[in-house]
Amino acid sequence: MATRKRIKELLPILQAYAEGKVIQWREISQYGIPQTDWKDCSEGEGGMLFLKSMEYRIKPEPVTYKVYVNMYFEPTGQTFYIGAREYRTSELAKANVSNKPQWVGVQEITYTVEPE
Repeated sequence: MATRKRIKELLPILQAYAEGKVIQWREISQYGIPQTDWKDCSEGEGGMLFLKSMEYRIKPEPVTYKVYVNMYFEPTGQTFYIGAREYRTSELAKANVSNKPQWVGVQEITYTVEPE
């Protein structure tokens, strides 16, 4: 039998499940240490058992970021971004190339991070 505290913890999970959201679970030890990675609950596999040794969550949505970076063009014809600028400049110096990378402009980069 679940305690009131456990039911209060699970209530938002049950509501989200009823609304059609994806619920995830993972096994935890008696000390609260995760034993497995998060897995999606599936109705075909017995649904949600709400065992004491399981932790539940609403599957997080992927997060999309827009980043603006300075873009450079180097004499060899390669375009690269600010993160590589110091490395490329030092490589050009080692090769005795007098032309330094030229700033081209700002580039917008969009990337999506999936939840763990």
